[in-house]
Amino acid sequence: MPSAGVSFSRVGIRAIALRHPVRVAALGILVVASVFPALGLVVVLSQAIKQLQSDPTQLLWSDLLGEQVAQWVAPYLQDTPLEVGLSVELQLQTLPLALAAVGLLHAALKAAIEFSIEDLGEEAAKHSRDQVMTSFFSRDFSQARSIDPALLSSMVGEDAREIKFGTRRVLGLIPMNLLQSVVLLAWLVVLDPELFALFVAVLLPAGIMIRVLGKKLKELAKQGLRSQTEVLGLFVERLSGWETIRVFQTVALEVEKFRQKNMELFKSLRRSARAKALGAPTVEWLGTVAAAFVLILALRRLSVGTISDSVLTGFLVTIGHLSGTLQGLTRHFNAIKRAQAAENRINGFLGDMPPREDQVVELDGEEREQRQAIETLGAQELSVSHSDQSGTLLENVNFELRKGDFCTITGESGSGKSTLLRCLLGLEEPKSGRVLINGRSPTPADWLKHSSDLVFLAQEPFVVPGDLFQNILYPTDVPATSANEDLQHSKAQAALQRAGLSKPLSTPSHELSGGEKQRLVLARAFFKEATLWVLDEATSALDAQTERSFLNVLKENSKDHIIVFVTHRKSVLDYSNRHIQTESHRAAGPT
Repeated sequence: MPSAGVSFSRVGIRAIALRHPVRVAALGILVVASVFPALGLVVVLSQAIKQLQSDPTQLLWSDLLGEQVAQWVAPYLQDTPLEVGLSVELQLQTLPLALAAVGLLHAALKAAIEFSIEDLGEEAAKHSRDQVMTSFFSRDFSQARSIDPALLSSMVGEDAREIKFGTRRVLGLIPMNLLQSVVLLAWLVVLDPELFALFVAVLLPAGIMIRVLGKKLKELAKQGLRSQTEVLGLFVERLSGWETIRVFQTVALEVEKFRQKNMELFKSLRRSARAKALGAPTVEWLGTVAAAFVLILALRRLSVGTISDSVLTGFLVTIGHLSGTLQGLTRHFNAIKRAQAAENRINGFLGDMPPREDQVVELDGEEREQRQAIETLGAQELSVSHSDQSGTLLENVNFELRKGDFCTITGESGSGKSTLLRCLLGLEEPKSGRVLINGRSPTPADWLKHSSDLVFLAQEPFVVPGDLFQNILYPTDVPATSANEDLQHSKAQAALQRAGLSKPLSTPSHELSGGEKQRLVLARAFFKEATLWVLDEATSALDAQTERSFLNVLKENSKDHIIVFVTHRKSVLDYSNRHIQTESHRAAGPT
């Protein structure tokens, strides 16, 4: 039946910000607010460390806030006990309380930010998975068949997770670390401009070295990833060709090929590991050199009295906090590239299929519950082609099937059997002509209403995780507290018996064999009491005895149903009263 057209929205960081502007704005306010307790924590910790390192003395505002800020606040504190600074007694009363209060506020704001960004990140990941799933099932048969299942799995799994982490970073962690870094740098200027200038002068070469080293590491990592992908692909190919390799006696040749590729991977990963091993000590050495230069100047100024030990302590503590935030920013920006790549993959997947307005179907709850019985199924001058519309497979197919008809469709491979079946089910559009249900062409809304009176049994039975009862009810969910639960259980057990499956309803579906799964799907059809049953090679995986038993069940229950059975096996013809032989470019019709 035709898939409902969906107008897909983009996924990722920008999309989630547009979908939740109020939450993003509130998060921004929290991020800005978190800067002040973070700075307060640095200031209070600096003074606490300084006082613990020496005999407690009066704390001057110039030592606590720097000369510039002290001059600015001095007029407001004139003629008060706080005019000069904090006495030892006031420090005993205020510093512990200030440390506890600022620490609690800082922790509370960080927790609020974490909650907010976690929610937005999970929302972004959920939205990405929803969009991929909806897009896949909104495509026609040829589009869906061309998609690599591994690609879908990657987008729903790894890519959605990267988008989640990217959303967390862009909307929360990066702004917070960036803003705190700016404030801490400004605080270093306030504490001592000369020390700050020296700090920047020795920091720049280290930053350049880190940047160059980072680019080299990324190049090596990409080379390693490519080699690893090639090795994995080579390995999977050889696994699938195990029988051929053994028959052709080429084991030694294939093992040697794999060893060569594996050696390339080893060398690539070893270069990357060596670069990492060299990089970490180099960066650490540059940081040590920078700290040494700052320490030399600080000691000289401290010895001549041009800088106080309070300012020096505050400067060093601030640098420690700043180092942590800068390292966090580096990690976050590197990770953002992975999130952007994930967004591009999913948005590219969503964008390669424009929505089809003619297939948009919206039904309310009552309309969906209205069962529309299928009395007849037919075709009128029906022609079908390949999914890409190149070439005609069947022309001028005309027939009408009623209740009690068991119609088989046979023909050579590639003659159009499965394509005809998909047209009859509304999964593909015919090249010309019409599919008729109850004498008229069904609309998308009709297909939704007919779906409760139609069952489809594929070669690979569709079994959902859960027990047999849940599978028989699919796609209907009956709550455990439902008043008709006992009735549903009795009806489901009777459906299992009619299908010839002697298993309790509580049996997990994954414990069934292939033949038992076929019977489970048949029991689902009995339970639905559907009129139209469509089977596509539904017995190809069964042995002859199991197939006969399966077909006998179908035949015994065909009086009130229309059965359409696509098959390669001539044995099925003995059970049918109508037959369509498909021959490419020739008219086909039931006999």
